[in-house]
This record gives sequence, C-alpha cells and structure tokens, in this order.
Amino acid sequence: MTEDPVATVALVRTEQPVPPRLVQPGISRDLENICLRCLAKDPRDRYESAGALERDLRAFLAGRPVQARPIGLLLQLVRWGQRNPALAILL
Repeated sequence: MTEDPVATVALVRTEQPVPPRLVQPGISRDLENICLRCLAKDPRDRYESAGALERDLRAFLAGRPVQARPIGLLLQLVRWGQRNPALAILL
C-alpha cells in the first residue's frame, strides 16, 4: 500500500494479491483459494457469478469440497505475459 492513490491503483492492477495465509497463517486453504479467486486479475479466473461464489462459500461453511482451486504456474505465466507483453517478449 502506498500513500499515493494513483500508485495504489497501479499496484492493484499489476501486482498479485498477497495470499491470505501469509497474513493469517491459520486460514484454511479452501478459504484462501476462494479469496484469491475473487481477487484474480483476469476475469476468466474469477467466479462466473455471485451465485457461484455463494455456492462455494456455503460448501466451505458446510465442510464440503469447494470449486475454487489455484490456477497452475504455467497459466499464471501466460496470463502475466498477456498483461505485460513488452516485458514478456524481452524475457
């Protein structure tokens, strides 16, 4: 977080969110995955609807498996390259 609102917005747009488990180590992996899915930069990686988010939250609260899963490293790299094409070409 920065003091400058413009810099803060730039960070939100370009940097990946801090995984909740780094801030609160006791949080469950399923809840962390739900949070990270909500915060995903690419809309394709987010829940397709509020209803889908609700279903995952209800499943989590009931102790059932959730649909939220972290995206793989390869897909993360592809999406990063799409967001940062000039830098990706240089690398």
